Amino acid sequence: MKIAILGSTGSIGTQTLKVVEELNAAAQTESNPHIEIAALAAGDNVERIARQAACFRVPLLSVATAEGAARLEELLKRTAPELKPEIFYGEEGLLQVAGCGAELLVTAIVGMIGLRPTLAAIRRGTDIALANKETLVAAG
Repeated sequence: MKIAILGSTGSIGTQTLKVVEELNAAAQTESNPHIEIAALAAGDNVERIARQAACFRVPLLSVATAEGAARLEELLKRTAPELKPEIFYGEEGLLQVAGCGAELLVTAIVGMIGLRPTLAAIRRGTDIALANKETLVAAG
């Protein structure tokens, strides 16, 4: 199974990744399917998303700003040079994460900025794990 997370560096996002890590460890000894992280999106916490990307070998990343994207790229070159993810930013980055082909999108991003990418994922037939009340309220 492939999942993507909007808001990976926040409390819900980090807990989601911890659960994935534990399930993947259990899958080593059982016949459970491996869970792959297809994409992550974060705000300004470039250091944390870089660690997450390196740990889970994430091929697509998004952060809030162009400056953050440049910092993330530079940080990954130093800390995980073998990892060469696509890096996006802003709302376009969130839409890229939502459309990455994951089977499940965890929407844990703060505020209404999660609305468009969540709706885009729904239109594609992606399952949604909604952990953002603003998206739910704004969508009606």
